[in-house]
Amino acid sequence: MKRILATAVVACALLSSCGGSSVASAPATTRATRTSSSEPATSTSTTAAPTTTTTTMPVAQIVKQTDAEVDRACTEAVTTNSEPVIQYEEAWGSKLAESDLMVRARKCVADRWAALDAAEAQRKADEAKKQADEDRAAEQAIQARVISMDEFSRIQTGMSYDKVVGIIGSPGELLSSSEFSGTVTAMYMWKGDPSGYGNATVMFQNDAVVSKSQFGL
Repeated sequence: MKRILATAVVACALLSSCGGSSVASAPATTRATRTSSSEPATSTSTTAAPTTTTTTMPVAQIVKQTDAEVDRACTEAVTTNSEPVIQYEEAWGSKLAESDLMVRARKCVADRWAALDAAEAQRKADEAKKQADEDRAAEQAIQARVISMDEFSRIQTGMSYDKVVGIIGSPGELLSSSEFSGTVTAMYMWKGDPSGYGNATVMFQNDAVVSKSQFGL
């Protein structure tokens, strides 16, 4: 009987020890679980910034285009006799303002008008010079036909036409020419002065002097 009681006491003691251990460990597990579940969730969000691309026209291209536009506006203004109009492109703003192109276009118009005026003035001057040269040549031709009394006296019967021309210094004016029975007759006249007063005539037959006459030499 005593042995049975002792065994029961030992068993109860063992059960108490196991139950205490189990209860003591439970709160630890609960705390661990609570700690783990209380951590806040982490969320990551990325927003892309908008991308803006700006293209700048190369300086060389701007210069080429603006030169062409100034020339176009200048030509149009001169042709229509009006104020130049620039067709401005915003892409040129990094290099040249519209006012700069207008200044250049107006200067181009002024230069071209000046060149046209100079060309017209030169044309008129050339025409005047040509007319003056023609008038001078005509006067010299008149002077060349003049014969003096001394020259007239040196003309002799039988002289050839070329010999007479050599004496007077000019070919004279052919008044008439005819041929009859193999004889060619020609009459030449030389004036005595540019005004037309006085003259001399020489008749040739078969290229030889046959007669001469003068008036007012």
